[in-house]
Amino acid sequence: MPAYLDLGAVAFCGIAGAIAAGRKGLDLFGVLAFACITGVGGGTMRDLLLGAPVFWIEDPVVLGTAAAGGLATFIAAHWIEPPRRSMRIIDAFGLALFAVVGADKALGFGAHPAVAAIMGLVTGTVGGAIRDVLSGQIPAIFRREIYATAALAGAGTFVALHPHLDRPLPTLIGIGTGLAIRLLALFFSLNLPRFTLHGGDED
Repeated sequence: MPAYLDLGAVAFCGIAGAIAAGRKGLDLFGVLAFACITGVGGGTMRDLLLGAPVFWIEDPVVLGTAAAGGLATFIAAHWIEPPRRSMRIIDAFGLALFAVVGADKALGFGAHPAVAAIMGLVTGTVGGAIRDVLSGQIPAIFRREIYATAALAGAGTFVALHPHLDRPLPTLIGIGTGLAIRLLALFFSLNLPRFTLHGGDED
């Protein structure tokens, strides 16, 4: 997998994390912390589960990319107010890229295809989940909106096509699938069905 896809995912997620920090009124340190946590959180969890070297420790440029995205957002926001949905749209690009990058890395470590798809899900969503928890929100992965499903669809598509098509088609189709599902969900308010039990809690 080309390194620029990994760095692109980190940058997108770093920018989304910085916007989230700005909306909570955090200072520059808080913005950079949110950017870095969002940018590397999912990949860190993936690498720990795979028993792989943690990617940003192995290559500090990754962490610098997340921090640079956060710093650029901090500076730009003094002149340009980010649109209301900007964080979710930017995060959607990071989600789609990370889902495929994570699945590809898992396959490279010999993971079963189903496990590789789950590693793509983990890579795409955990950083955003940590960001949401630090922001005092229920993580998007647990809300009705289609978020984790988009990551899993993108990763699963890549894994399914990987043995049958030459690069870069599986990568492009996987990223496109995850991104399309997430953006359609955002712009058309698509949600998964809610499971509600009536009658109150049992003792």
